Amino acid sequence: MNFIDAAQERFPAVTRIIGSGRFAVAAQNGLVVYLSMTESQQHAIARGIDNPVFADLVPTPCPQLKDDWEDRQRERREKREEKFRARY
Repeated sequence: MNFIDAAQERFPAVTRIIGSGRFAVAAQNGLVVYLSMTESQQHAIARGIDNPVFADLVPTPCPQLKDDWEDRQRERREKREEKFRARY
C-alpha cells in the first residue's frame, strides 16, 4: 500500500490528494489532503489551512507485551534446563 491509498482510506471523503509522503495534513472538511515527507513540512503546510487535521500514515507498531513476557519465560526455562543438564 502506498501513501496515497493510505490517505484515501484514512480520509474517505477526499476529492484531491496533493504531494507524496507519509505525513498528511487535511483541511477540516477533509476534501483536500496534502502529503509531505517530514513533520516540519507537515507543520509548514498546516499554517495555510484553517483547523488542520494531522495524520501519520505509517502507524507505529505496538509491541505485543504478552508475547514478550512469554518469550522471556521460555528463554529462562531453557537456561535453567541447560544449567541443570550441565551439572548432571
